[in-house]
Amino acid sequence: MQRTSKFCQKLAGSLLAGLLLAACAGASQPMLGPATAGTVRAQRLTQAEAATLKRYFVGSAADVQLPLKGPGLLLSGGGGHVYPGLQWLIDTVRGCSNCAQTLDVVVVRATDDTSYLELMQALQGVDSVEILAFSGRAAADSAAVARTLALAEVVYFAGGDQCKYVTYFKGTALDQALKSLYARGGGIAGTSAGLAIQGDAVYDACSGSVNTQQALSDPFHPEISFTHAFLAWPMMADTLTDTHFAQRDRMGRLMSFLTRIQAERKRPMRGLAVDEETALAVDGRGHARVFGNHNTYIVHTEANPSAVLPGQPLNAPGYRIWRLTPGMGFDLSRRDQPGAYRVEVRNGKLSQNPY
Repeated sequence: MQRTSKFCQKLAGSLLAGLLLAACAGASQPMLGPATAGTVRAQRLTQAEAATLKRYFVGSAADVQLPLKGPGLLLSGGGGHVYPGLQWLIDTVRGCSNCAQTLDVVVVRATDDTSYLELMQALQGVDSVEILAFSGRAAADSAAVARTLALAEVVYFAGGDQCKYVTYFKGTALDQALKSLYARGGGIAGTSAGLAIQGDAVYDACSGSVNTQQALSDPFHPEISFTHAFLAWPMMADTLTDTHFAQRDRMGRLMSFLTRIQAERKRPMRGLAVDEETALAVDGRGHARVFGNHNTYIVHTEANPSAVLPGQPLNAPGYRIWRLTPGMGFDLSRRDQPGAYRVEVRNGKLSQNPY
């Protein structure tokens, strides 16, 4: 079947679309380096939109059209790429492994960096990689960016600053395109800050960053702030994610966040925390598997926590924790599962080593 290039498809919104599509039909030549003529700009960003976006592209310019076999999530803790997890996501979405089927990847980030071009293209089954590097909200709410994501099969959020992500993207055309991609069976991935935004409660760090000691001493510390209902994947309801986890001793911080949000929502919360050099792969049924070198932690709050008061250290009767080592699986669709251990917090102090 003849395929129309992405460049040509994205020209479809212009007055000369018909002539341009006819002229470009069948074009599939690789395009390397900055996307100066190839993708997003071709659908006419306004001046304000163009000022908040840089694009880079590598691979085939022909759009891949395949039935998506996901959805899938890949939740990476940062500190190093987990290549087997990335390959799992590619294979889940295309429905095969070590096969000829290929797909298109879009990398979303808030810094101007091209390193993911080579990294993603090295994976088996990747046809093209496009980086969208945002410096503001305007481009994220453009039809051009929405169209780019509509032509992708996998979207990957790089690390960086989760405050920029929620500020730039929540409620935009990009936001809606991501949800549409997942619903169609596509793949979503994120590392570090890109993982921090994947729960339906997000520690956004827009007011600053806190450590475990600060969060346990006061769950309402002025530098603690949250964003709610951004991406809100079905398997991530009432869930807050955390990153660089054991390496930065963030268990107590996560407990404080969960208990404060539970007090506000009036229902139990779950934490999903991933160590560095580690990723949790989650399929559309909520079945999860750990890839990488370290651990993932699932943390459940108790149904009836103690009162959470501003300016007071945290007191909580207990948290159930599952430590998932590399290769282990977990069913995120079920709250009650064997293998948990219990940790309490008394006057801002943990009852035992939580790791």
